Amino acid sequence: MDKKLKNSLMKFALQNGVKFDTVSAGAVISKVIGEHPKAKEHMKEISAELQKIIKEVNAMDKDDRISHLKELAPELLEEKVFVKREGLKDLPNAGNKVVLRIAPSPSGPLHIGHSYIAGLNYQYKTQYKGKFILRIEDTNPDNVDKDAYKMIPEDLNWMTDNGVDEIVIQSDDDRMETYYEYALKLIEEEHAYVCTCETEVFRGKLSKMSPCDCRNLSVREHLQRWKKMFKEYDDGDAVVRFKSDVSHPNPAMRDFPLLRINTSEHPRVGLKYRVWPLMNFSVAIDDMEMGITHAIRGKDHADNAKRQEMIHNVLKSDTPVPISVGRINFEGFDLSTTETKAQIKQMKYTGWDDIRIPFLRAMKRKGYQAGALRKFAVSMGITATDKTVGKEEFLKSLNFFNKEIIDPVSNRYFAIRDPAVITVKNAPKLDFEQDLHPDKIKGGRKFSTHENFYIEREDLENIKPNELIRLMGCLNFIKKGKNFEFVSKEYGAFKDVGKKQIHWLPQDQKQIIKINIKLDDNSDIEAYAEKAVEDIKKDTMIQFERFGFCRCDSKNSFWFTHR
Repeated sequence: MDKKLKNSLMKFALQNGVKFDTVSAGAVISKVIGEHPKAKEHMKEISAELQKIIKEVNAMDKDDRISHLKELAPELLEEKVFVKREGLKDLPNAGNKVVLRIAPSPSGPLHIGHSYIAGLNYQYKTQYKGKFILRIEDTNPDNVDKDAYKMIPEDLNWMTDNGVDEIVIQSDDDRMETYYEYALKLIEEEHAYVCTCETEVFRGKLSKMSPCDCRNLSVREHLQRWKKMFKEYDDGDAVVRFKSDVSHPNPAMRDFPLLRINTSEHPRVGLKYRVWPLMNFSVAIDDMEMGITHAIRGKDHADNAKRQEMIHNVLKSDTPVPISVGRINFEGFDLSTTETKAQIKQMKYTGWDDIRIPFLRAMKRKGYQAGALRKFAVSMGITATDKTVGKEEFLKSLNFFNKEIIDPVSNRYFAIRDPAVITVKNAPKLDFEQDLHPDKIKGGRKFSTHENFYIEREDLENIKPNELIRLMGCLNFIKKGKNFEFVSKEYGAFKDVGKKQIHWLPQDQKQIIKINIKLDDNSDIEAYAEKAVEDIKKDTMIQFERFGFCRCDSKNSFWFTHR
């Protein structure tokens, strides 16, 4: 019998014997046939040999079986555990270590569009216990807002529950020197050249799949030009190009630029640098040096991914697995950082945390939780299909996810926005407590009441004669003519025949305070609230009953989140 076939019989018999007390001939045969399909032609011989092997294995104790299997096929001792992941589909080619990154430009803070990509990256980081890097790509001096260097890390750390493992800024000295080293290496190894052609001349030649006059000059000449880029050449005089295939069917792949001269003052580093890497070059070098394994980005970057792979290939480096996602068009939102910045300067908005704008700082201040935005990102999933999400649809989904998070931890309170006074005749004097939370905290809200109450004017106008109304957690009354008369205290008396429950406050200035609530349109309303509200700490989420969830912005001041 073939030695390989005999070894298969033995290893699978040992494996079966390690799992079970007695070896199953059928289970062994099935695995052997799977490994050696042609063995079916010799079943009689195989069965006879297998019986001898089974007898031998059954005579061993478990330790002996393990020892023999370890020598013959140690990989069969390793149990493959398949874990069903909650969330996103598995990453392709995920090895022992997953390293991901998000790479915004510092033109301003992050908005809900960024939260989608950030949420996907962070979800994968947690699923694979990987590393998540924030890389601020600021090599275009003309598109930098100095304040963004502080805002972006704050936004992303909030979005990921402080899940950012490393922050890299491309204009740092060590990064810029690294780009220069690799540029020099590419020029010396004839993978790049310094082009001084006029832009239109260069495009004309490449459109005809013809190299420009600079391409085939000597390395020495290109090195001299490289030095001149730092001292002599001016903006637009020279550019470092990658030497690719000028006959490539995709024109975008033909001798694309890597570095250029820009003498504009950089908001962060001033005039320290004048030769700046372009996006494809800086991204390729950073991904390589930082060990990025997977790059989640918009599908509109497909050509960029190919350019970066070309750079990695000549540098003999692995390229990250590209994961393309379609564009999400958040219809009804203005996500333009430039436009929003202009409107802030014009004082149309109060700042990047204005309640009306879809930027993360505003969402946070409004009371949305980072976990809700992450859940929304996961619900959208990884897909290359472009999607349009209307404002109403987005908020409906986000509010659902947000409520799942805040409802269990939001204490309940009463607030009356447009107060009207009613007198419930013959109502007894009562001292009692309302629950801070219906499921979590019993009691905690103390009230003393008699006949006079504040209720919402709208509720007052909707009370019809002879309808049984309940002041929530307090008493039942009925309208007779123009008067309101006490009926009972117990909820049981209201349960079957009552019309509706309404919130209320005692008409007692010692038990109430004035508060301010900011609404979605940036308008403010004043309201009365129970006195316990004045002890609520900043950033605490609460629910004003029959109104909605709110976040405490400062003492006695709240921002409306959602119902």
